[in-house]
Amino acid sequence: MKHVFNLLFVVLLTGCAGGLFIKGNQEVAVKELGRTIDTCNKNILGADYKQLEGKLFFDEGQKLPSSVFSNMQKPSTDEVDVILKLISNQTICEIKYLEWAQEHAPKAAQLTLTYSSLNTEIYKRLSSGAYTYGQATSGLYANLSHYWKHLKLLEININENEKDTRKQLLREYLIQSMMQDSTNTNGNLIVNCGGRGVNFVTKTCN
Repeated sequence: MKHVFNLLFVVLLTGCAGGLFIKGNQEVAVKELGRTIDTCNKNILGADYKQLEGKLFFDEGQKLPSSVFSNMQKPSTDEVDVILKLISNQTICEIKYLEWAQEHAPKAAQLTLTYSSLNTEIYKRLSSGAYTYGQATSGLYANLSHYWKHLKLLEININENEKDTRKQLLREYLIQSMMQDSTNTNGNLIVNCGGRGVNFVTKTCN
């Protein structure tokens, strides 16, 4: 049993407990998720993707002017068809998001699916005419900001839980070690004292 606790202690000291991100950090992981989303949308829409460029889809890292967020235009009939095509195939993208989570942050899988679901809801409102392109873009960026914040909170929560786990295992290790040491000492006294008996308080033979 002591060997098991020794192994646990070594694992804790070497930091083998995993945090939220198992590959890269939050910035790297979210950028990769953004590329995953863009790639999936392009694969679904094919040539139709061009119809929504500059209105709903933008180049990675592009700084958007305020006019994009205040765009009062609503989708044309053809653009609505493209958006509905995107919505109806979101399950394909969700599989890609789960693959992203498995590679970068497994504990963020459910949060990422929620983020995707909220994006889809924004697409639905845009296709129904409830949102303009400006409102949809604002909603997508607000959702990304919300997702970023909750990833950070999830990371902090996981780190705090791991600290508590380390403390608990360390306590168990120390208790086990003391019990083991005590057992070994008593055992040695019994052997050394033979039939004379043992005083476990003074650690001497009678």
